[in-house]
Amino acid sequence: MRPYNFTIASHFVKTLIDLGVREAYISPGSRSTPLTLAFARFKEKILTRVVFDERSSAFHALGAAIYSNVPVALVCTSGSALANYMPAVVEAFQSEIPLLMLTADRPPDLQLTGSNQTMNQQNFFGHFSKAYVEMPVGDSMQWKQNNMKKFVRIRAALAFSLANQDPKGPVQVNFQFRKPLEPHEEERSALLERESSPKIISGEPSLTNEQVRELAGILNQVKRPLFVLGPNAWRIVDLTIVEKFARNLGIPIFADILSGYTPVTAHVTFLQSRKVMEEIRPDLVIHLGKVPISKELNDLIATSQFKIQISKSLRLHDDRHKTDMLFVAKPNEILEKTEEQVNPYGQDWTEKIEKLDRQTKSLLKQKMKTSKCEGTAIGNLVNETKEGELIFLGNSLSVRHAEQFGVFSRAKFFGNRGVSGIDGNLSTAHGIALGSGRKVIAIIGDLAMLHDMNALASRQRGKIVPIVINNQGGNIFTRLPISEEREFKEYFYTPHTFRFKSIADFYGMDYIQTNVEMRQDIAQENTFIEIITEGQKDERKRDEITKQVISSLEQSFF
Repeated sequence: MRPYNFTIASHFVKTLIDLGVREAYISPGSRSTPLTLAFARFKEKILTRVVFDERSSAFHALGAAIYSNVPVALVCTSGSALANYMPAVVEAFQSEIPLLMLTADRPPDLQLTGSNQTMNQQNFFGHFSKAYVEMPVGDSMQWKQNNMKKFVRIRAALAFSLANQDPKGPVQVNFQFRKPLEPHEEERSALLERESSPKIISGEPSLTNEQVRELAGILNQVKRPLFVLGPNAWRIVDLTIVEKFARNLGIPIFADILSGYTPVTAHVTFLQSRKVMEEIRPDLVIHLGKVPISKELNDLIATSQFKIQISKSLRLHDDRHKTDMLFVAKPNEILEKTEEQVNPYGQDWTEKIEKLDRQTKSLLKQKMKTSKCEGTAIGNLVNETKEGELIFLGNSLSVRHAEQFGVFSRAKFFGNRGVSGIDGNLSTAHGIALGSGRKVIAIIGDLAMLHDMNALASRQRGKIVPIVINNQGGNIFTRLPISEEREFKEYFYTPHTFRFKSIADFYGMDYIQTNVEMRQDIAQENTFIEIITEGQKDERKRDEITKQVISSLEQSFF
């Protein structure tokens, strides 16, 4: 008897579509044939994209899910294929991004037999997957019965709901397919449109009067509260509500470059002044989002007398162990309800922060015109972009340069800060471009580019503009104490002599080589831009600019 592989796959895929999945990334393979054909069958209702490299495919899906905040499906064959998903799955788990990894597998009787391309795939991603859903082999007559079809649809609804419920994250669904893998005649002629899909209605934590009273009571006891918006804050709270709350009560906002709030304050620069740090020490920090990128802002948080975190989930984002109270509630709702019960603080506190920020930005602007380095090049680039333009910032120096010098930008910034790896950065940017249908400027380092060149091989490259900072190695390590050791250059900096023009030619892209004097208007679609910088020399120049700005600031501010 032929197995009902295609029936299982079709009912599963149809349910995902009914529940709102709109994108799927598929890597070619044999054992995944039923799933691939099922998605192809519904291609008018779901965008199906083929990416041959599973590692890159997973990061593409990650980018698409970052933009849409809706689960995106991944399909791969058995064996080592799903192992290539691991880096993106880890990032999705840490960043709370919803992914559905649909992994094809061999039936149980082929396990532990030496069968080719067969390994134990059960719960493969371990605790980096929110859940593991096992699909049984479809080689029984029972699959012709409606109750077994319903079973598949309930499993699909469960997997979708697990990925989509806060904290969102990746879920593995493992399909055990027995040969032959192609659909037989009975399956080809089956109609699925009449089949209804089950729904799982997930709830969110309900706000209580006690939570509002507790938060309002704390706010009414302090004099110098501060909002800190960490990475991905935009995914959990309406930033206009935060802004209204802060403006009406008189609370300053320090926002991470990846928080979604723009423009950011110049805190990366002015918090490097010990005098400033002592002058603006808050007595309360209200934190939304993940741990901020900058050491300086985290140092300021550590000096506060009391810290509150507001989140829709029980996950704590606090590597300094400063949180005194975690409010598990809908951030929008608790802020709106609490505002009515808090007495405004007056303008002195916010005016002091605003004055500090204005003066720092003015000094930075002057220096960025006259002193050029890698950091100012990135700053000038992002500052010249249009409001709402999409920019992906690679890890290491790219995101740090943008946060320090891109303080005038109103672009929408993205990045992979869950585990902050340099793998898959360009693929994630591609996923955002494909998911949004808009141009994405991807600013990444040279080593990150070397990690992810396969992203450029995508047949559907999207409206992507890769801008590579070529400082000939891991220049971020020059900021660490290890840079003083004699082994630094060979084992940490890892210098290279690569130039990227041949890569652009290979992938059929226009190529522009520039330096720290680059202009933003050269960032056009299908153009590969390489910024040649002088690594350690540029880092020393950035440090000089920072010290000069701080010196002038301390003279004018105090």
